[in-house]
Amino acid sequence: RTETSVKPSAEMMMIFDGEKMKKGERAKIAVMVKSEAEFRSAVVGLNFDPEKVAVRSVTFGDVFGEKMANTPATPFANKNGKMYVSLWTLDDAAKYSSGILAYIEICLLYTSDA
Repeated sequence: RTETSVKPSAEMMMIFDGEKMKKGERAKIAVMVKSEAEFRSAVVGLNFDPEKVAVRSVTFGDVFGEKMANTPATPFANKNGKMYVSLWTLDDAAKYSSGILAYIEICLLYTSDA
């Protein structure tokens, strides 16, 4: 007997319009997920130039339900241009399989001459 199994897949993308940011300004990056299957947890990583950008905070997105949405999530690493944060639900699965996974608040540390 042959079984064919298709592994669930997910797409992630970041939504950010920081083109006109100035030094010291903060902005939020929305991390969006589109999944074919339910999930319970996720790890989000972000690489950045630490001389130009600082990650100030991370909050849960709406895929984890109303109780978790906009609550703080503490990164387990946030230095040398790398930030990683674990996100999870206390329920059996996230409330939605697609939507905003997290919001990452950044601060611009320099002003571009370009």
